[in-house]
This record gives sequence, C-alpha cells and structure tokens, in this order.
Amino acid sequence: MIVSGNQPYFLPYIGYWQLINSSDIFVLGDNYQYITRGWVNRNRILSGGEPHFFNVLIQHASGNKNIDDLYILDDQQLQQKRRILSACYRNAPFFAEGMDVFERIFQSRETNLACFLENSIRVVCEYLDIRTTILRSSDFPGNERLKKEQRIFDL
Repeated sequence: MIVSGNQPYFLPYIGYWQLINSSDIFVLGDNYQYITRGWVNRNRILSGGEPHFFNVLIQHASGNKNIDDLYILDDQQLQQKRRILSACYRNAPFFAEGMDVFERIFQSRETNLACFLENSIRVVCEYLDIRTTILRSSDFPGNERLKKEQRIFDL
C-alpha cells in the first residue's frame, strides 16, 4: 500500500495530481501550519504572457495558525476569479471544460479554507478520474501534537 500526503494547495501543479494518482491513500495536511506567501491559497496564472498571482483571499492569514483554522474572506470571489480566468484563457484549448471544473470548485459555499481546498482537490480528482482515498491529517487524533517526521510515521 502506498500512502502519501501534502498540505492542501489551491489548484496545485501537475506533480501534486501525479502523487495522488500514484497513491492508494492520500492524506491532506489540513491541520498543518499555514505558510505565509506559500502555495496553500494561491497559484500563478499567465496574463499577457506574464505570471501573476491568483489567490483565494483569507481572513487574518498568519503563519501562527493552522490551515484548518483559517477562513475565506468572502464568497463573492467567484465572479472576480471567473472574469480574470476568462480574460486570460478564453482562447485556450479546453477552456470551457476548465471553466466547468472551476465553477464546480467555487460553487462550494465552504468558508473554512481547509474544507474549501479539500473540496477543490476532490472535484479535480473526479474530473481526472483519480480514485485515490483521500483522508485528512485531522482525522488522526493526537497527530497534531507530534513534530515533523514523527507525524508522518504516526499516519
């Protein structure tokens, strides 16, 4: 059995999906420490051929909080994000399919960042036909008290 895991990221890179797909069980580190200026709630898109950050706004972001302790700033972001993606990618191949996946992600009314990200990962896995079992590190009582590799061994 292959078990892997990582923090939940907002629309992560292809290697993330390859890792999930190559695993029997994938553990989302939802109660791991939030990394300011990390990739948990942001990504990059191309606009005019230049990379720009594309992020989910969160309330009171702090490196002193866990990912599952953070909340999305507002639920009005969908309209803004849709306009940005449309402007940047409307002529891209498979744009309509990509927007359908994006719409499904943002239809979630989940305000907890970890839950929102978990939903987005599940939506993309479904689209990619990845059937790996996905668990959360917070599903394992006591694990959050362990440090670094001890958390991994415990899982």
